[in-house]
Amino acid sequence: MKVLPVLGLIEEKEEIVDLDVKDKKILIELSKNVRCPLSKISKTVGLSRDGVKYRIENFRKNKVLNGTRTLVNTTYLGYDSYHVFLKLRNPSKKIEKELIKKLQDLPYIRAILKFYGNYDFEIALIAKNNSEFDIVLTELLNKVKDYLNTYEILIITKSIIGRAFPKSFMKNIEIKKFVNEVKDKKDNYKPDKKDFSILELIRDNADLSLLEISEKTKMSSDSVSYRLKKLSENIILKYVPVINYHALGYSVYASLLNIGPITESKEGKISNFLRQNENVLWGVKTIGKYNVLLYICVKNNDEFQKTINEIRSLFPNELSDDENLLAVAEHKYTYAPDCLFKK
Repeated sequence: MKVLPVLGLIEEKEEIVDLDVKDKKILIELSKNVRCPLSKISKTVGLSRDGVKYRIENFRKNKVLNGTRTLVNTTYLGYDSYHVFLKLRNPSKKIEKELIKKLQDLPYIRAILKFYGNYDFEIALIAKNNSEFDIVLTELLNKVKDYLNTYEILIITKSIIGRAFPKSFMKNIEIKKFVNEVKDKKDNYKPDKKDFSILELIRDNADLSLLEISEKTKMSSDSVSYRLKKLSENIILKYVPVINYHALGYSVYASLLNIGPITESKEGKISNFLRQNENVLWGVKTIGKYNVLLYICVKNNDEFQKTINEIRSLFPNELSDDENLLAVAEHKYTYAPDCLFKK
């Protein structure tokens, strides 16, 4: 999965929500499939259906859950993933607000994340190829030129690890298939206009019922069910909740690393470390100034520093550059940007 898990971070201060074992198991089940029937979740976690429903409603009320998303395989649809990190001249609240307003409606942008650190924003976007990305990047930079100091481009080339939660979240709790990774799908299925109308409807509302989708698309429930099945076999990778990690007491850091040329053996070394690490949420190979991009989810600074020190110890003579950024807020996140629906 080359796309970063949606983080659900908001700048407003929220109270930390304490979770028990049942709560955590429900969240894990939702992270596997947010469309999963409550009756099935209830059997897995050992609660009544109403008990599961009540807890999920509390997650929403307490801002642990900030919505749902449909994870679309944009690679299958012919798009590559790019991340642009922006450093502003004077990152005041007013300037940040103006920048976000200018960027939110650009059709190829998947995410806008705000940071504390050497870069102020990360813009995740998609494009058909490098030529189209050049056009897209030019438009983006023209939008922010009045505020921009410098920027860095990373092209996502390969997924290394992807988790809905860090391993530390489920410590001492037995969960089957904790790492729920997504594999790229290959088929000759070509979605039509009706398929895209369904995708557009559920991209940011993944838990809409068949009846609701049917009413809004004016298709029969059977037709919607059939199309969702075909889309899930080819284009829809997952239905995921928007987890607000801040509300669970976590901080999320982006770590940009340059570990020198990544040989096959070095990639295996990186992969093994990330799979075993308690705090890494997501990791990909990239092309650019940095060749590895990680997201690290921790309860405190000591956990974060321990993870960084472990990476430095793993590559004592090869880690030539690293940049660590604290994620503050998520001003946009969709797995299916508007450009997918333009034609």
